[in-house]
Amino acid sequence: AEYNEVTGTAAGTPLKGAVYEIVNARSGKVVDYITTDARGVAASKPLPLTRYQLREVTAPAYWQLDPTVHDVTLEYPGQIIKLSAYDKPASLGVSITKRGNAQVMAGQSMRYDLTVANTSNVPLESFFWHDKIPYDVARPTTLTTGTYSARLNYRILYKTNYNASYQVLASNLLTGNNYSFALNAIPMQAGEVVTDIYFDFGKVPVGFQSVVNPTLSVMVNGNAVNGYQMVNRADVGGRYQGTWQTATASWVTIIRNLTPVRLITLPKTGF
Repeated sequence: AEYNEVTGTAAGTPLKGAVYEIVNARSGKVVDYITTDARGVAASKPLPLTRYQLREVTAPAYWQLDPTVHDVTLEYPGQIIKLSAYDKPASLGVSITKRGNAQVMAGQSMRYDLTVANTSNVPLESFFWHDKIPYDVARPTTLTTGTYSARLNYRILYKTNYNASYQVLASNLLTGNNYSFALNAIPMQAGEVVTDIYFDFGKVPVGFQSVVNPTLSVMVNGNAVNGYQMVNRADVGGRYQGTWQTATASWVTIIRNLTPVRLITLPKTGF
């Protein structure tokens, strides 16, 4: 039906691999499945005279199912009925935004607000969003999950600077509930700190997005250098038929440290 940006296929190109089911309209039973060839053509076996409905049940890779139901009636022996159908391309897209303080004082806390969405016109599998915490100058304190537009169960994972593998923070969470987690209360070793947060949603529908924004609060180190640029990075992604679609966002906060520097005068040697 249209140019496909994923496959580079021009509008009007015959599509191979589209599967249609043929249903007896009176009994509701499927009487045949047909699959288009390289010419975009599929033909049924000879069928009894009656009324039938045809619908696409499997679209070729990176194309959407055509929702059209073709209603036809075979009225005499040897009759051939020709139909035309068009698939629209699968458009892949995800989005993430991140906002926080423009400036923060050393030794004080601040909060990041995020939004995430599946902007594709197809469902995405393995949908996630991930936040990389600037743990060199800040420690995470509180995470709120936010709420999301579709009812799903999901889980949250985390990594630390002492463990490169993800660990489960919480699982079987409901997207309609806004949960809060104290990240600084996770049992850890001395010097260990949370470095990454990962939300794992599994398969999400078209239009899936955050409703109440998730948030992440951090405490800035008191000895941070004045003027230091603290960069927080986040990303989002999902997979469709083996192809990943991802997006990134970042936020820069300037740290202010106005603690006066003490000057010590040392005695000088002399003759």
